[in-house]
Amino acid sequence: MPMDVGTFRYPKLLIKHSLSWRTRCTLVAMLVIAAPALAQAGNGALSGAAAAGSPHGEQAGAYQWGSDLGLSTSQRAAIDHIRDRARQRRWSLMGVVREEHARLRGLYRAPTPDRPAIDAALRTLRQLRRQMVGVSQAEHRRIEAILTPQQRDRLDRRLLRDDQQIW
Repeated sequence: MPMDVGTFRYPKLLIKHSLSWRTRCTLVAMLVIAAPALAQAGNGALSGAAAAGSPHGEQAGAYQWGSDLGLSTSQRAAIDHIRDRARQRRWSLMGVVREEHARLRGLYRAPTPDRPAIDAALRTLRQLRRQMVGVSQAEHRRIEAILTPQQRDRLDRRLLRDDQQIW
């Protein structure tokens, strides 16, 4: 079936789009790169929770804290507390990001776009995203401070192995 400029064919789907060819290629490349890691993370989360023997399982996350790090009960509690606080902070920042996106949409749809206001909104969005990254970085630093040197070594080896599997 020939494709016209406004359609993108995916198995059993016909989607209208307005994305450039470069954007579509970038999105497909990102999906191809991320698919094995996502599939493995899904399988690892199930096997990690089952292996831990926890009635609630491990929290399905990138690191599956405690599944092979040998965390103590107090370490798990401290890590859970750190992760919960960081998650709450990220969610509150996401609320602000959504509000700023709505405001930016309104600025773009105005009959006469106000370029300085649009630039200010974009700067605000970049700043909010940096804050979210900062929250995640602080979360990881706090968690690593709780780990023993041996646990950090195991974590580093696991992260290196996961990175090698992705690339």
